[in-house]
Amino acid sequence: MFHTKDNKIMVKLKEGEKKANVNGKSVSIDAGVVNKNGLTYVPLRFISETLGAYVKYNAKDNRVIVRTPTAQQEYETLMHGDLTEAREIALKLPEISGDAPMLKGGEGYHHYGFTFPEGEALRFIIDNAGYDYGYYEVNEEGLAIKKWQYDDVAKRE
Repeated sequence: MFHTKDNKIMVKLKEGEKKANVNGKSVSIDAGVVNKNGLTYVPLRFISETLGAYVKYNAKDNRVIVRTPTAQQEYETLMHGDLTEAREIALKLPEISGDAPMLKGGEGYHHYGFTFPEGEALRFIIDNAGYDYGYYEVNEEGLAIKKWQYDDVAKRE
């Protein structure tokens, strides 16, 4: 069973059944709950969308993006909204390093600077106290992907 914070939406699922109970009404679902090797698998899209979330599957990267309504609104602002607001949202995104090892701050790394190209919110550089730099690009899914980094202390890219 799961529900929204305010209990306006209550959902009950049973293992192996392709029906769910949503606020007392029976609803057909594509996949039922499965218990396998001590793990419980639930229909992510059904649960997310029933609770009002936005769901997008990226088949190429085998990745699912789930956003709350608030996060979806922030995504829309990031991609098409006010530049100042979009930049503030971009700086709060999780930073995905890809194959690059994360640079670790140390003692004295207490300030950061951010640089955006003029008129843009989807590309930026984070300056970590002048010791290391990371260049990020926000992709179409709204993820900040690190494309380049430089560590001034170790002199490595």
